[in-house]
Amino acid sequence: MNVPKQRRISSFAWLAVVTAAACSDITESEDPVVQSGPFRVLEWNITGSAVTANRTILEGVFASEDADIIVLQETGRGAGTISGILVPEYSLVAALNGQDIWVRNNDRFNVVATGQHAFPGGCNGNDLGSSSVGLEDMASDGRLLYVYSSHFCILDGFGGSVDPSPEFSNENQQEHMCALMGGVEEAARNGTALIAADFNSVDLAAGESLVAFLDGSGSLNAGFCESTDVGMREIGLIDVTRIVGSGSASLYSDPHSVSRDAVGFGQHGYVVTSVDLGMAGG
Repeated sequence: MNVPKQRRISSFAWLAVVTAAACSDITESEDPVVQSGPFRVLEWNITGSAVTANRTILEGVFASEDADIIVLQETGRGAGTISGILVPEYSLVAALNGQDIWVRNNDRFNVVATGQHAFPGGCNGNDLGSSSVGLEDMASDGRLLYVYSSHFCILDGFGGSVDPSPEFSNENQQEHMCALMGGVEEAARNGTALIAADFNSVDLAAGESLVAFLDGSGSLNAGFCESTDVGMREIGLIDVTRIVGSGSASLYSDPHSVSRDAVGFGQHGYVVTSVDLGMAGG
């Protein structure tokens, strides 16, 4: 029996905000400076329960990586410690269920939209979802960047855990990604889209990848949701943590990853990459 393809996007909602109002809530640094050229994005599934005990390590990572945008998952019980380190240099511009996005307060980025993308039915009993923010990069003539902080679901059957809901007949991973892709497609049409996430890319069939799913190839989405030609590329990865983005490869440079063992804590280590929206094809 052929199962009609469908995209579950009921959870997608952009909440437009007035730029001036968004900026009024941001505590600016004493000497805000808009710098041209590339900016740095750090992605980290940080394991909030371990943050407080490892505050010194956390402070060292944030200081040494000097990222302009910090994307975190599983902040949980560590949210207060993280805020105590990042404020006032950064502002928390988007958050949902421990998926947080922080932006440096130097007037480079204007917040033009925020989003919360809940995952219908949850994920194996957990409330997971994605947060997003649309940013206007004042150092590249106002080009738009859309950043998603996501924690995709563990696949059905991983560790013996199976989604009990009869409404969803395919993998939790695909369900969550299908619910998000409509918005990512729209973002990619208007600017550059980045998904910084714990992809939980485990137990996949040979030759498959979640990045292939995102760029419309592969068969993970067969019979469940429509494929997409949004054109995502893998920028950096460590373990299951990745940054993937749209646009020309020339936008991205100096990607590197640090393993969990090298950091000393954190679910999967972290990934950093440089992005330059002023490059051709941005």
